[in-house]
Amino acid sequence: MELEITNRSQQLLELLMEIPPRFDVAKSYLEVNQLSPDEVTRVANVYADKCFLDFGDYLSERYPDCNLSKLEIPTDIVPELHSAYIYDVVKLLLQFGLDPNTVYVTQYGHYNIMNLLFHIDHGYLAADTMVLLLEAGGDPNLVVELETIYEYVSDDVWFGAIEQEIRWRYDSWIHLWMVLLAYGGKPRSRKLPLEVFREYDSNSLFDIQKLRNHRDYYYGISKEKHEPVIHIYDKKNMWEVAKA
Repeated sequence: MELEITNRSQQLLELLMEIPPRFDVAKSYLEVNQLSPDEVTRVANVYADKCFLDFGDYLSERYPDCNLSKLEIPTDIVPELHSAYIYDVVKLLLQFGLDPNTVYVTQYGHYNIMNLLFHIDHGYLAADTMVLLLEAGGDPNLVVELETIYEYVSDDVWFGAIEQEIRWRYDSWIHLWMVLLAYGGKPRSRKLPLEVFREYDSNSLFDIQKLRNHRDYYYGISKEKHEPVIHIYDKKNMWEVAKA
């Protein structure tokens, strides 16, 4: 992504791009230099772009003779990768004016920090960071170019339900999708295809907003009438709470 940033922003970015980032120095720098919300938002977008599929690249280098699609879902965070710090970087920059809903138009396309999270494949860090951005006022139905944030993720979730080219990357997408559902993400062209059930040992229907705590849930995939169905389960009791 060719997104222009100011010299002041570049200095901040360099502090954050160190591994691990120099958060204390970066915070002091922000306090002293009073970067504008636009400058801070641009830094966040550039940082997220630097995390582009870095976990997959790491696995490719570590296991050069392995079929990545066959790997079990990795659970450990790799601290030498920039994406390992995306949550903390976004948390810091939100304090200094990061706007989740800003869309930048470049010659290469339209970019937004929430959209860029889709390309961070490092465990559940993208989904965790999406919660931060949505809590700060991010719109899950924000249009970026021709699709909303929700549609951008949902389209690949449904395509991947059949293909699942890389299993652990698909797992990351599902958790992003669950978070977007929890905050009101929905398709524009049709009714949200989600059915909720009563919760375990309760007469109350599952509240979809609970998916904000996405790590408390897991999923399975089946076929009904030759179409894929995604089932969402509560980890505590293995009870199905919703399906789509």
